[in-house]
Amino acid sequence: MSTFTCLAISEKITPQRRAESKQENPGKQGFVAIAKRWIVERTNAWINQCRVLWKNCEGSIKTSQTKIRICAIGLILRRIA
Repeated sequence: MSTFTCLAISEKITPQRRAESKQENPGKQGFVAIAKRWIVERTNAWINQCRVLWKNCEGSIKTSQTKIRICAIGLILRRIA
């Protein structure tokens, strides 16, 4: 099966998602900050500081997920202490 065929099949299987934008000020143009986006961005930055996650040489997704969870647990424990 060619790559093109696989992509065509995956597009049919995967539900299409629309990006919904919420504009509180319809007259305002340009950059509009999304509320609480900084929380997600900050969390991603903290997780990216984990040395274990710098290079992803794992063969399985399960191992990568476990490393991310361990890193997140370490972040939570540091904030509690």
